Amino acid sequence: MKKILLVLIICMLLLTSCKINCEMQDGLSLEVAQTTQQVSSEHEAVNPIESPHPVPDRDDLIAYNPDISTPDFLTEEQKTIYQQAHELYTRMFISDTTGIEYSDLWSDDEHKESYETVEINGMKYYIARGKYRNWGEFDEAIHAVFTDEFWVEHNTLETGDNIYVERDGKLCILELTKGAGYYYNENFPETFELIEQTDTSIFFIVTGYYSPVWPRENETGEQRNERRRQEYEYTISFSIHMILTKNGWRFSEFSTAVANEQEM
Repeated sequence: MKKILLVLIICMLLLTSCKINCEMQDGLSLEVAQTTQQVSSEHEAVNPIESPHPVPDRDDLIAYNPDISTPDFLTEEQKTIYQQAHELYTRMFISDTTGIEYSDLWSDDEHKESYETVEINGMKYYIARGKYRNWGEFDEAIHAVFTDEFWVEHNTLETGDNIYVERDGKLCILELTKGAGYYYNENFPETFELIEQTDTSIFFIVTGYYSPVWPRENETGEQRNERRRQEYEYTISFSIHMILTKNGWRFSEFSTAVANEQEM
């Protein structure tokens, strides 16, 4: 009987010891887990996962006038591209190639002389410092509305030199000027005629309205202005071609009535 009682006492002692050890291990495991979670949380707070950079909005890429006349047969997206192309084309090819600088001070000689310049093929180029001073942004804007073939053709002179070039990541501009605004009658917005439209191509005609700005014989300036408000003297039509590329709609042929004005 004494032997049986002794065995029972030993078994109870063993069970009690096991319970204590298990509770200590569980407590240690919980503490380790909590410590690991705390360290992990602190690491995440110090080094959060960065989100990818957002894609630039088209409106940020190219400033444009939403009041520019657009063809009714274009979608809203295509109308925006047309207005953006109109903005860039007019600033680059209307009267002064430096219009892309968006600076009203460019005609001031002192302002112009403050620009850094670089000589390329014996010609002086101005290093841009305006909206598109970085070549990458300028090139992105151009190819957001025009095809590469169109751009190469219009950016290349008969000599083979380019009007706009890249040097050390910067946009450089060859200053060229031509008269403009002598004939275009702003009182009559351009009109459009659809010639052909498919799922991948839109061909249409834009027509500009013109009246020379000079007064006629014995005509006062006010009389000239009133006549221009009431009538125009001639029209010129230009071909526009918009195609669907792998990157979206782009212009392979483009003109604006004011930039391509001429006397008739």
